[in-house]
Amino acid sequence: MRIKEKRRAALDKNLKKVNLPNRHRPGMFNFLNKALGDKKKTPTKPKFQLQEAVKVKDLNNRTISRKINQELVKNESKIKQVQSRVKKLKESVARNRERNPSVAKKLQVKLNEAMLELKSIKTENTAIEQQQKRAATHRKMAEF
Repeated sequence: MRIKEKRRAALDKNLKKVNLPNRHRPGMFNFLNKALGDKKKTPTKPKFQLQEAVKVKDLNNRTISRKINQELVKNESKIKQVQSRVKKLKESVARNRERNPSVAKKLQVKLNEAMLELKSIKTENTAIEQQQKRAATHRKMAEF
């Protein structure tokens, strides 16, 4: 009985290996895709989720307003960094457009990605500013 169970287990194991889909097997194309940086693109959500977590009674809390201010400063520094990167990429694309069109295309793709990143950071920034205004008006109304 034990020998039969071992044989069945070995057969099941071999069948699983044979029935594996090709995408899980390491191969030349998978290696090339990984080496060339083939990434699956996922839509990015704004990282700032403080608005949903903050309750109305917590808006008077100074730690919440401090967190909002810290997030605002972080986002503004990110915006500056991405804007400088966009500027450099634009210059590189213009410089390489006539010299080397293939390099210019690659740089254009990077430029488009940087522009999308900048747009998402700016939308995050507006959400943070709205949260900050909401907290300020709540404090004013609470004092009144």
